[in-house]
Amino acid sequence: MKSSMLKLLGLLVVLIGGGEAVARYGLGVVPGPLVADDTLTASLGRFVEFDRTLGVRYKPNVDVLLDAPSGDFSILFKTNEIGLRDRPMGTHLRSELKFLVLGDEFVEGWGTDIDETMVVNAQRLINEKTALKPPVRLVIGGKSGYGAAQNLLMARRLVDDLKPRGIVFVYSPLMPQADHQFLAHAQLEEGLATGLDDAAAQNPQLPHAADRPRNAGNPFRALAPRSALARWLATQWSTRQMTGDHPPGDPLRDRLAGMRGDDATLEATLAPTLRHIQAIAALAQARDLPFMLIHLPLAPQIAADEWPAGRALFGVPATQQPAPDAAIVSAFCTAQALRCLALHDVLAEAAAAPDTLPLYHANELGLTVDGSRLLGVWLGNTLFDWLGELKLR
Repeated sequence: MKSSMLKLLGLLVVLIGGGEAVARYGLGVVPGPLVADDTLTASLGRFVEFDRTLGVRYKPNVDVLLDAPSGDFSILFKTNEIGLRDRPMGTHLRSELKFLVLGDEFVEGWGTDIDETMVVNAQRLINEKTALKPPVRLVIGGKSGYGAAQNLLMARRLVDDLKPRGIVFVYSPLMPQADHQFLAHAQLEEGLATGLDDAAAQNPQLPHAADRPRNAGNPFRALAPRSALARWLATQWSTRQMTGDHPPGDPLRDRLAGMRGDDATLEATLAPTLRHIQAIAALAQARDLPFMLIHLPLAPQIAADEWPAGRALFGVPATQQPAPDAAIVSAFCTAQALRCLALHDVLAEAAAAPDTLPLYHANELGLTVDGSRLLGVWLGNTLFDWLGELKLR
């Protein structure tokens, strides 16, 4: 019996030693601690709070350091006096041409300092072109994790207060899942959200909480800093957990549901979002405001090597993914006679250029500084031309 136990123990030592060698030298795995997002959670808790209508709002006049657990960025996250992730509004804005820009983390500028966001870059370019005659202000109305329903509710709050001269809605394929989650607990009138229902939990869902696995329960966590094999096993465990938490194509649970699935599935997934975008366009029309929709693709849809760590966690192959959602959004725009522009070709061409740095973060769902600058130039030129069409310059 003792001899058998010793043989078994020896076999286990050989297997573990062999696995360690394969992981370290064959797979190139380096021992290291797993990502811990406790610090990010604490930082978000300083300015994110529950809102009966929107679900989530930001406290006004906040100045918080945000460090991505992945190491992708370290930024100072500021909110203004009305709780937008934007610069101060100020009373002087009455003399400016204001445009309300709605959207999600890409409009908010998750992962970049406020002066490097796509929207602020665009505003800077427009005002250089016009020499501030007239001065233009692009107001960032979107927030991380917002779908079209929450953007509609935000627009209803801001349009009458800010009196913008137009509305720009930046759609991303993250929105359908955000809408399905929000609408599951919302009150509806004629199919449109009016706010959360009375039974909804009164605790806000922190932005980007679902973007990474919950490593606290990873059984290989303690050994990962000392063992390449344990680090590899921990990564496999995290990937399987993410697949379980985000079954591909599930509109309630998959963050990427807006880009995954066949045409019929995607049409059903996108339907609530498009219905609320239509309502935002109707709100603009009722206020005699021009409206523009911009379709911003996700990183896997423009290149094979963008967002590498994130796509590995979410089970997205390391190839450029199709964009079947583009045809659905385009058909919607045609049916509703909306002015719509898509950025798929612009970003794919930029990503393929030999000297282009990554446009999206490696781990986080957001644009890099280079991606924000590229899109800021595109948006600034596009809106500058639109101002001319509208005879506002």
